[in-house]
Amino acid sequence: MEIIEIASKVWYKLYVILFCCILNAGILNASGRSDGNTTVYAVAEPYSYDEFIAMLDREGKVPLENIQEETDPAIIQMYVAQKQQFLRGGGRALKLALDRMSPSYNVRASAGFVREYKLNKGQQKKLEAVYKWKSLEQDKLIKRMGKKDLMKRYAELSPLFAHLNILEEAKIRECMNPEQHALYFRDLMEEMRISHQPDNNEPCSCKCFYHLNVSLLGIGGIQNWIVREVKYPIMAQERNIQGKVVVGFLINTDGSISDVHVVRSVDPSLDAESVRVMRRLPSFAPVICPIHKRKVAVYYTAPINFQLQ
Repeated sequence: MEIIEIASKVWYKLYVILFCCILNAGILNASGRSDGNTTVYAVAEPYSYDEFIAMLDREGKVPLENIQEETDPAIIQMYVAQKQQFLRGGGRALKLALDRMSPSYNVRASAGFVREYKLNKGQQKKLEAVYKWKSLEQDKLIKRMGKKDLMKRYAELSPLFAHLNILEEAKIRECMNPEQHALYFRDLMEEMRISHQPDNNEPCSCKCFYHLNVSLLGIGGIQNWIVREVKYPIMAQERNIQGKVVVGFLINTDGSISDVHVVRSVDPSLDAESVRVMRRLPSFAPVICPIHKRKVAVYYTAPINFQLQ
């Protein structure tokens, strides 16, 4: 039997990753690659650890109740469009996704996370307290949404959901020693980059990382699309070849996909299938930085796990 799944190394970070991308002032070409005549925008290098810590120190002092709801119609429309694009079933599908974020959902630290960062018992206990706090605060926001116009209400409350994720990051930092947290940062920020069309204005900050709404690996979204589209190569099955292929790609400011390439290889047949599928991705709703009010190009990596059973 064939099982093809999209994997994430840290399960609880999946929600954050849905909205994640990074930018700083240093610009470079997107790995020097391009597909056909598609424009590939310059992509910024990832943030440094010091920049990330400075952001946490600054934003972590801002209480959630000080964050205002989104009122810009263009930003709200963008959020709604992307949710409708990837959540089949509209409001009902969003409700199911939100239910997965409720306090009754698993708030224990995963074994993989504990093992990866070598957390002791005391650190695990602190981390699980952070998860529980986050889940309870999230539930308050979900209840604040009400039961009508869920898509629109989620869009309006998006700044609060984003800031809650930043507050969670600040608390996670307190659960780790400096060496553990630096490793965690490296894994969190690996291959996450964004850029915007040159406009001589202020570049996006590390805070923007949590405010962009790109539903790539969301529940009922592109995850299911990839599962439907991927075909396990017969040659790889016969040779019992398995593994996780990581594919990088760029979402341009018009929502088109370009620069599809293998970041982490397993086997030529699995690599080729992964690239084929990612090149067939449907166009995305353009990504907008709600803080700086402009379209951005986003570079992503997607892991595709090929496993025989």
